Amino acid sequence: MISSELGKEAIKKELPLIPKLPGVYRMLNSKNEILYVGKAKNLPNRLKSYIVEKNHIIRIERMLSQTKKIEITTTSNESEALLLEANLIKKFKPKFNILLRDDKSFPFIFIGNKDKWPQIKRHRGKKTKEGFYFGPFASAGSANWTIKMIQKIFHLRVCDDTVFKNRERPCILYQIKRCSGPCVGYIKKEESKLGELLDPVADKIIVATALILLVMDGTIKNYEVIAAIIILTREILISGLREFLAKGKINLPVSSLAKAKTFLQMIAISALLTGETGNKIINFQDYNAQTIGIILLWLSAFLTLYTGYEYLRKGIDHAISEDEKN
Repeated sequence: MISSELGKEAIKKELPLIPKLPGVYRMLNSKNEILYVGKAKNLPNRLKSYIVEKNHIIRIERMLSQTKKIEITTTSNESEALLLEANLIKKFKPKFNILLRDDKSFPFIFIGNKDKWPQIKRHRGKKTKEGFYFGPFASAGSANWTIKMIQKIFHLRVCDDTVFKNRERPCILYQIKRCSGPCVGYIKKEESKLGELLDPVADKIIVATALILLVMDGTIKNYEVIAAIIILTREILISGLREFLAKGKINLPVSSLAKAKTFLQMIAISALLTGETGNKIINFQDYNAQTIGIILLWLSAFLTLYTGYEYLRKGIDHAISEDEKN
């Protein structure tokens, strides 16, 4: 006859040491094999139920009869416990867990890496497709919210291949700036690379935020503030110009000099942000991290003026040529 006393004794032994927190518990047999993984909002209360309950179903009775010891992992909240439980079940596939072993209970975000224009979507089930899987997420709502944020930043498509290949005009996601419109050729392949995609938006946000912080804490002062203002003004004006031209389906390519300017800006800001620590590491005669940062900042400002002028000139030329065609 099956006896659950072995498992109950193991739980009684560990119960006084277990904190009243959410988390995950694992039932192990004499060979240290995981028999069962469970979650709880309050670990002691959940484990106590195995001792108090007298009429367990056969599956639980069999599990307790083989349980030699208990292991626990505490979490910050119940949602974390839920995700940890799912991951452990998928990893170890305990024989007494009859749910979650087929990967169907929690959503992932999937981005394919075979398509010319990758699609981002919510995914459930086995990971048979080639690409990147992110998750699991505690709910479909949290996965959908994350996809929405990624759309806003990276403008990846969400439509399936059939819709994508048969579109003749962009959908509303392009109009509300959540898609780059690759279905109708509004973006070129080389412009979809991460660096090119981030350049018009993300690097400007990083540069602007860092420069403002450096001015506020006094690292950038006196005449150096002029260099910072030049860089910030150029970024705002050129972003506005790009946006204006994009409405007329005119895309300005990012020049090599503009890329060099961005690179120098990042190095200058990094050097200035290191503060006294950077000065101790880089200190050669009269040159330290702060001095090098200021020099590169001024060089970036001069390149900013030149590339800004070039963008403005090209933008006006494009606009005039398009107007003449029409």
